[in-house]
Amino acid sequence: MEANRSLLKGLAWGMAFSFPLWIAVIGWLNLLGWIH
Repeated sequence: MEANRSLLKGLAWGMAFSFPLWIAVIGWLNLLGWIH
């Protein structure tokens, strides 16, 4: 049970860190789309 909880916490942290990264990537792609 403890390992499962730590795994869930790790997943939550991963999502929290990757979310801004995805926003940056999508925004960058949109910017490239506007330029071309």
